[in-house]
Amino acid sequence: MASGSDVQPAIEGHLLEQPALLLRPWAPAEARKSRPIDDDATGRPLGFACWPAPPRSWVGWLSRTGMEVFETEDASLLMTLLPPRWWSSAWEVLDAEDRLVGKIKGPHILDAWHDRAVSLRKDAHGGVFIDAHRQELGRFSLLEQKTIRLNFYPILEGQPFPRMLLLSSVLCLKNG
Repeated sequence: MASGSDVQPAIEGHLLEQPALLLRPWAPAEARKSRPIDDDATGRPLGFACWPAPPRSWVGWLSRTGMEVFETEDASLLMTLLPPRWWSSAWEVLDAEDRLVGKIKGPHILDAWHDRAVSLRKDAHGGVFIDAHRQELGRFSLLEQKTIRLNFYPILEGQPFPRMLLLSSVLCLKNG
């Protein structure tokens, strides 16, 4: 099992390639609410999560919009998190091409085939992500000023979709 002491060096590159991320507090903006995502080791901005601007007409309320996550370097869309519909309790996680990556349903992360892939076990300081084989995949820690540190353990190195689901799970947390 991996432990929180497993430290990986910072990697120059993309958001999902980093060993640890800092999710800064949600900041209200003029057009839309956003949350910066930085490299934990360097503090370098890597991306941001945001909610789209509210629709300008009543027709816009009929469309399904969700939280979007972008990489900072070129503001390219990384993923979209669609909130639950009235008949479902799961958030849907879509990649940049609108393909289903998985779902977040309470403390459970389901893969694209709706199988439970990961469970989140929360504690007073954050939580740990555990797969079906009881291996720890990562941990999130609640820091001061509503900042969250998300650590990806080495077992997830080179696996962007599981990392995407762990990041999504933390972004969907209430009070996070």
